[in-house]
Amino acid sequence: IVLFLFIYTDLNVSASVINIFFAGTDTIATMIRWAILYLIHYKHIQDKVRQEIETVIGTSKPPSLADKSHMPYYEAFITEVFRMMGNIAPLSVPHGAKKDIHFRGMVIPKGSVVIPDLDSVLTDPCLFEKPDEFQPERYLGKDGQLNGKEKSVITFSLGRRICLGESLARMELFLFMTSLLQRFQFLPESPDKFPSFEATLGIARASKDYKCRAVKLK
Repeated sequence: IVLFLFIYTDLNVSASVINIFFAGTDTIATMIRWAILYLIHYKHIQDKVRQEIETVIGTSKPPSLADKSHMPYYEAFITEVFRMMGNIAPLSVPHGAKKDIHFRGMVIPKGSVVIPDLDSVLTDPCLFEKPDEFQPERYLGKDGQLNGKEKSVITFSLGRRICLGESLARMELFLFMTSLLQRFQFLPESPDKFPSFEATLGIARASKDYKCRAVKLK
């Protein structure tokens, strides 16, 4: 039996709150900004996602997580956002080698810091044809359902050290994005002024500040 002891001090509580806000709030807000950016640039994709929302959920009731499994096009769209610029932590987090690791004729010595490069997978043309193009349809089969390729999108890393917040992040994004698209159409600031895909690099890869129009749907 493993017991975990948490001592409630002001410092520990403050650190926990900071972790929750950073890991569970700032990252979701960043992903939503990237998703809206793609919706603005690809209006036909925005229209398809909204059409699916209207068919499955309608416009009069809020979305619920029970709707998510019936919306393969939304899943394909948000997966492609994850694969592209929505991969907000392209180097994941540092890992440590607990023992000597022999890999493809090389040795990673015990104690080494290993930094994954998620972009090398997410932009691999062997996995994703024309990886520089934004194509949600790549994850859909002829029947319109997910074809399994979405499992190759490892934005949340993989293995035993996969992001603990993945399921929560996916749920939050679904509820936020479907609610927004039920009510608003997202358009560029002006017809000849589309926001840039240029990113700011820091702990997370975030979009630069941009302006857009959110037009309320009737």
